[in-house]
Amino acid sequence: MVLGGCGVTAVEDFTTAERLAAQQKKERFIFYKSALAPESGQMQADLERSDVQQKLADKVYCILVDLYEPNQRFMAQYGVSRAPAVVLIHTDGTYQAHQGPMTEAGVIAFLDVSHAPGLPPRLDAQIPHAVDYQWEGQYSQAAQKAKSSNRRVFIFYKAALNPDCNEILANVLSRQDVARCFLDSVNCLLDWGHAPNRTLMESFGVTNVPAFVIINPDGTYRTLRGMVTAEQLIGFSRPPRTPP
Repeated sequence: MVLGGCGVTAVEDFTTAERLAAQQKKERFIFYKSALAPESGQMQADLERSDVQQKLADKVYCILVDLYEPNQRFMAQYGVSRAPAVVLIHTDGTYQAHQGPMTEAGVIAFLDVSHAPGLPPRLDAQIPHAVDYQWEGQYSQAAQKAKSSNRRVFIFYKAALNPDCNEILANVLSRQDVARCFLDSVNCLLDWGHAPNRTLMESFGVTNVPAFVIINPDGTYRTLRGMVTAEQLIGFSRPPRTPP
């Protein structure tokens, strides 16, 4: 959920904020509030003041409520056990956090002194991240979306009745560590059964399923064919190393 107002737009979902931050290459600022404590209400009012909003203009701003149990686990990985609290998550994945009420001046001071690298999060496999690739079903739409945002296109080429494709969907692409690798991509799911998709994939040198293609903003691409493990797909997601 996204909240709009006169200041910075706030996201009320951890996974959405994570995806937006990856796509936009921005830091995330999380305000963790109690639905019942009056100090959280005062702190939120201070966060909405213009001086603070200016500081948050270049960040993804996320508000999480402590009554929602998954939010408690999201925040625990950043050392936060009670509300109100704020966390600044840098683009390198490290963070700084403060627990307890803060004034407008306190929040500004926190943002001024919090720089990467910070502390590494405590990664917890039980944290219920949603896996949502936001698949596009047509390459033309994916390419247009990628061009407008200067992002790469990630294609998974599959067939509905192919057991390897179904295995990849169920047990490889469903993994959180794999999904994270494609947060900043425009993701496209193409089916072998549609003839134009076969023609398109042949232009990338692909004639069988399952297969994967990454097309960079400069038009260069790379392919991965056949049944893959999660580790292989994670490796494929990373840009190839340039020889020294």
